[in-house]
Amino acid sequence: MSENRAPYHTKPPKEQELLNRAILRTLSFHRGRSNPISRTNLVKAVRMYGVSERQIREQIKQLRRLGHLIGSAPGVDGGYFMITSLEEYNDFMTSEYLAKINDMRETVNSMNNAAQDQFKRSPGQLRLI
Repeated sequence: MSENRAPYHTKPPKEQELLNRAILRTLSFHRGRSNPISRTNLVKAVRMYGVSERQIREQIKQLRRLGHLIGSAPGVDGGYFMITSLEEYNDFMTSEYLAKINDMRETVNSMNNAAQDQFKRSPGQLRLI
């Protein structure tokens, strides 16, 4: 990406703040795992900001980094919701983040092993992987 081009999700700070407020306001009506809003419906709820599903995912990520407890669940009954208890938080962490971290760790280990097998080092060569 060119240095003078902004990433796809960057909006002017004022617009970004308004979008964040709109997302949080919408999610305030979807409290708890049993009351999620689908990503599609969340996009529709904030359509006046002209954002895509991808941009919504990025904004949710940024809001989480700011400390907002926004959960998500996959599937037909899934969507985004405000986490309302420590149990919901722990379930979300286990099913969403820890599962992904473990899956990525397995992939990295498998690829490292394959690279070692495919690019066998000669004696004395520095290990790069």
